[in-house]
Amino acid sequence: MPSVQYPTGYRYSPVPSTFTSSPLPSLISLSRQPSLTSRSGSPSTFANNVLAPRWTEADQAQFGAWLAHITASCGFPFTWVEDAKWLGFCQEFIPAAQPIKHQSLADWWIPAEAAKFRCEAKESAHGLEGMLQCDGWSGINFHHFIAFMMTTLKREVHLIKIKLLTPLN
Repeated sequence: MPSVQYPTGYRYSPVPSTFTSSPLPSLISLSRQPSLTSRSGSPSTFANNVLAPRWTEADQAQFGAWLAHITASCGFPFTWVEDAKWLGFCQEFIPAAQPIKHQSLADWWIPAEAAKFRCEAKESAHGLEGMLQCDGWSGINFHHFIAFMMTTLKREVHLIKIKLLTPLN
């Protein structure tokens, strides 16, 4: 694929209207960079050249929720949010975001998102007939799980609960 050349001094960003459902504020814009050095005279980072909107508590909450979703959907270990490369990425491109510790990911963010899914499942399945299902599996770390799911007549599958079964020592 041929590389695209942009005018000198510009940073490219897709048109913001194409990302109306984005949870994070647009941090990149098609605008002239004021300079390639910071006030101290050292080369500036990307974040220093972009006027980012103010980061609010709502933005931080969405950031945490998205990290919980990414962790679950990709099967990442909880400690990935404390990885040096990830923290460097956040510092460079979303410097206003507060880093999330793996403990808060495990104790707060993932359970909060799971609670939202449970509420949505209850509302969606209210008054419908359904079938309860159970499935179990073991991870490579020898943790054993059992998942309880419900399928409704709308052919929607809702997670009821995942239970971790630890071996007896």
